[in-house]
Amino acid sequence: GSSGTSTAASAVAASTTDVNPDLWTAQRVLADLVRGTDRSGDLQVVWWAVSVLSTPVGPQTVIASSVGGGGYVPASVYLPVTARLAVFDSSLPISWAEDWMGWQSPVAILAAHYERVAETLAGVRVSAIATSEVWPRRPDCGGDFVAIQQKDILQMPGEAPIMDGAHQHRLTAIDPGIARRVAALDRGGDVTAWVGAQLTAAVIRAAMESDET
Repeated sequence: GSSGTSTAASAVAASTTDVNPDLWTAQRVLADLVRGTDRSGDLQVVWWAVSVLSTPVGPQTVIASSVGGGGYVPASVYLPVTARLAVFDSSLPISWAEDWMGWQSPVAILAAHYERVAETLAGVRVSAIATSEVWPRRPDCGGDFVAIQQKDILQMPGEAPIMDGAHQHRLTAIDPGIARRVAALDRGGDVTAWVGAQLTAAVIRAAMESDET
């Protein structure tokens, strides 16, 4: 509603001294995700949510999308190296987020992620959540909360991140081990293109093989 938009606009316009610094972080990361998604052409189908957890070892930034059970990242989106995707959190069981496949509320996924983390890590709490969901429901996990429409984010100054020292490729965020193995295959030019084609063909052949499922 208009009050939600007004709250979002005032929060974004505020300086870091006026708002929870973790909420400022969540909004900044959210804006970068939206800008990167706009560059891919997926903006109409992907919503984002970013939480900042306060932990005994410092703040942790966690991200979820509205596609692919919370784990889809468009190719043009580069994630902060200090952030992780909730559904691929290596500190949780690998299948913890299976029930969220098909779910379109990244805020709900982040709330569930916090609850799972809190079961194993003492002293953790949600400090802030920012989202671009169109009709978000404020989660019960606490912390500051703001919803910002994607069109409003795109009207703000700023550029989509590139892959640099502060941002990582989506594969690195999902599986650092595989990302290192793929990087080791990169010889540049036609050689890398050929290796990529061979790997793709191998995956397609494996997917076409019949099995008990």
